[in-house]
Amino acid sequence: YQRRVHGDYRVISNNHYIWMKGAFCLRVLRSYSVYSKTRPYTTEAPPPPPPPENEKETESSTQDDIVGIKKKLEESLEECKSLKNKLAYALADIDNVRKISRKDVTNAREFALKNFGKDLLEVSDCLEKAVTIMPQGVKEKTHQFHSLYSGIEMTSSILNKVMNKHGLTKMDIKVNETVFDPNFHDALFQQPVSDPKAAGIVCSLLKPGWLLHERVLRAAEVGVTTEDSSSAPGSDSSSSNTETS
Repeated sequence: YQRRVHGDYRVISNNHYIWMKGAFCLRVLRSYSVYSKTRPYTTEAPPPPPPPENEKETESSTQDDIVGIKKKLEESLEECKSLKNKLAYALADIDNVRKISRKDVTNAREFALKNFGKDLLEVSDCLEKAVTIMPQGVKEKTHQFHSLYSGIEMTSSILNKVMNKHGLTKMDIKVNETVFDPNFHDALFQQPVSDPKAAGIVCSLLKPGWLLHERVLRAAEVGVTTEDSSSAPGSDSSSSNTETS
């Protein structure tokens, strides 16, 4: 036998080899005996854990707990839903109150001059009448009332500009063209006409109408055309019947 010692192979005897092999086996046996004493080797499986006491009661209590938790969860969801609806209604009410208050403030600011504007309309009407009743030729500079006419006309135009600046506007009404509208016109008299298509038209303007921020401040006083009942076909037949009788 050869044994490598420090890089060289040396010849050992047969007895020496047998002694080395026996020493190795003895060391293995000693280590195995020590391991077996500390941790004995067994092939049996570990015993199962002991069954819990009152297993059925434990399962029933667990199911009751689950049912209770589900019930509480449903109640919480219903409460959350109701609170959400109440919050939505409250926010809607607050928004409506805000809109109404904003509208009231706007109306109060825009229509604060309502009564004052009505009083100014009388002044405007008087100035327009003064301009219309002036004699002919007053627009000429050589006329003796030309300066008076110019002053009245200038005052009327300035007053109309100031009124327009504050939201007072005159209704645009054209005689024999504008259709009668009861929301903006007051009919003081009716004028019968033979043409049915011409009925319901403004035939005369007695006093102009005014608006305050697109709201009627004073309705226009007008005359309205109506269909002449004497020219209707039924009236002719009725009159002929009365004559024959």
